[in-house]
Amino acid sequence: MKRVKEKELQRYIQKFNSKNIILNLGGVINAKIQMEKVKSNYNIRNGIISFSDIKSNIKIDTSTVYKMQVSENGTIFEIYLDNGLDLRIEK
Repeated sequence: MKRVKEKELQRYIQKFNSKNIILNLGGVINAKIQMEKVKSNYNIRNGIISFSDIKSNIKIDTSTVYKMQVSENGTIFEIYLDNGLDLRIEK
C-alpha cells in the first residue's frame, strides 16, 4: 500500500468513477455497501469525497482523516478517520 497525499486525492477518487465498488466500513460502525456505476468526486474546496449511485449517496469529510493509502494496482483505497472509523473502497 502506498500513502496518498491530499493533492493526489482527486486523481485516485476519479478512478472509481463509473465502476462497481464495495465500501467496507470498519471500527465503531461495521457495514458493507455495494454500489453500481458510481459517480465519484472529491471537492478540494470543502474537503468532501462523495460516492453516489442510483440507491445511495455517501459523503466523507476529509477534515478528520489521518491516513489514506492505495494499493499498488489502484483497486483498493483505504481511509482512516480520527473518530474510529476506517473505510476500505474496492473496485
